Amino acid sequence: MAHEAIASAVITEAEMNSSEGCRVEFPFGTFSVLGSRRSSGTYLYAYKRAKGHLHKVYVGKAGQVTKDMLHKATLRLRAKVEEASE
Repeated sequence: MAHEAIASAVITEAEMNSSEGCRVEFPFGTFSVLGSRRSSGTYLYAYKRAKGHLHKVYVGKAGQVTKDMLHKATLRLRAKVEEASE
């Protein structure tokens, strides 16, 4: 899939599953992925700031995130940003 090639060029599996955070670039935008630590583990969220608002969607649990999960999360985030812009 095209999105896998783009994501793999920008983010490694280790970065994608760390709580440190990273930037992810797709043809439709750049997103930040950050971990949130909870007692049951670290959960990753994708973030995008647009027109002064911060939008957030759940990606998955750290250590279990795949490129496909990341791609789907960024598509949901893009839709959320576009909806808020209307």
